[in-house]
Amino acid sequence: MFRRIMRSFRTLPPVVAAMMLALAVPATAQDVVRVFAGPFARSDVFRDLLKAYTERQPTAKLEIVGGETVNEQRDFLAKALSAAEPMADLVLVDTLRPAQWAALKWIEPLDSYLGSNRAATIERYLPASIASATIGERIVALPFLADAQFLFFRKDLFEKHSQKVPQDWNELRTGLQAILTAENQRSLRGLALAGGNVESTTCAYLSTLWGAGGDLVRSDGFSADDPAHKNALTMWDELRAAKLLPPDVANYQTDEIRHQLTQGTLVMGLGWGYMWPRFEGEAGSRVAGKIGIANPPGFSPGSGAGCIGGWHVAVVAASKLKGRAVEIARYLSSPETAKVLALKTGALPVFRELYADPEILAAQPWFANALPVLMKARARPASPRYNEISEIVRGNFHAFLAGNRTADAMLTDMKSRFELLFR
Repeated sequence: MFRRIMRSFRTLPPVVAAMMLALAVPATAQDVVRVFAGPFARSDVFRDLLKAYTERQPTAKLEIVGGETVNEQRDFLAKALSAAEPMADLVLVDTLRPAQWAALKWIEPLDSYLGSNRAATIERYLPASIASATIGERIVALPFLADAQFLFFRKDLFEKHSQKVPQDWNELRTGLQAILTAENQRSLRGLALAGGNVESTTCAYLSTLWGAGGDLVRSDGFSADDPAHKNALTMWDELRAAKLLPPDVANYQTDEIRHQLTQGTLVMGLGWGYMWPRFEGEAGSRVAGKIGIANPPGFSPGSGAGCIGGWHVAVVAASKLKGRAVEIARYLSSPETAKVLALKTGALPVFRELYADPEILAAQPWFANALPVLMKARARPASPRYNEISEIVRGNFHAFLAGNRTADAMLTDMKSRFELLFR
């Protein structure tokens, strides 16, 4: 995930080997707000944003803390968040972590800092972005940038064969079959999704389940008897039987979808927003100007929804500089900052108003089509045990797509493992 997000960002030369990357010379250690930026630490754009803040607030001193590699970052973060003495005051966190970290009391609830502006602040964000930063009724992080699942499709082929953009799975199946039959190319495959043992595979299953009117975990727990599960899995069985899925789809990692779409060997793919600039601007892309964007389909028109993705900024609970850290968090999670990121990196804003900004649309015209998808997107289950939930889902769905597990066996295994997880 780190690598995929950061492909859009210009990076510094690989000379930063120290754990601390100073942005300003601190007066004393107590005056320094330490920012764990994770994959953004070596982004010129991100560092410039922090520099702009210190220029406006001369008394603020900032340091980017963490490691250079993903493993170093993970090790540092585990120590920093669990330490009684804070090693960081502010952290960039992906959308999956707030529930886990809030349960461990590693990050600070922010409602009291937002005060009377709380309702107005929430209203400006994309619904799923703020939902993924809200645990119970408490806001525990502020959205920084967005992403979501998109249905990417070859609009040139849909137009050529007079097929409409699919609004539900039946229309997708009909249109896909018509295109593949008419094109009659052995190298052209139908619909791809991540089917390997990866997080995007969980998202593919969740998207299908939501589109069937179901939820993974309701207030009374997991229900294997919910007909939405059977409807979702029957649909995937039918697509596989009709040879509309690549035969090796169970081995697909997330970026394989981007690669095959870029090479022109797929008609459709369930992917993520980071892929779009690669379709349009990557050297050797065979589909520039040919890819369309749609919402993941449901079982009736308008019922589909994909997972929200992206990043948040959170304040470390052990920080002794919470007031200043909250100020910086609000600066990073602001329309001003989101606009800079959109213009300079193509990152999707978390503020819905920016999708009507003329300057942004001139630079990123695809944002106009992205907004409806982002507005429909949903947050994954907000549970401190989400890692285990996702492992259960993606492992089973991977086995199902590989033909190694039937729908009934998949649901039986999920039921027994969820019962153990939540007993």
